Amino acid sequence: MALHGLPEPRRRETYEQWYERVFPCDRGRVVAYAEGLDDADPPLAIEYRMTRISDGAVRRIAERREVRRDSAGRAIGCIGLQRDVTVAR
Repeated sequence: MALHGLPEPRRRETYEQWYERVFPCDRGRVVAYAEGLDDADPPLAIEYRMTRISDGAVRRIAERREVRRDSAGRAIGCIGLQRDVTVAR
């Protein structure tokens, strides 16, 4: 993904690898956001900073997710979007 600067052979990364790139001061909010998916009403939105792998650039990411539920209301997945909202200076 170009947004995260992942090299071709590594088009995917683990949650732990991704989490390490989130700014330490934003990690608590990101964890609370991810853990709250089961109980949250969609859509969910968060903004956080992270480091891009390809060039080490700091990017501000706006993320939005909608939780998909089964007929009993249990979370079974989600669909989402991440957008780079970094302001050029």
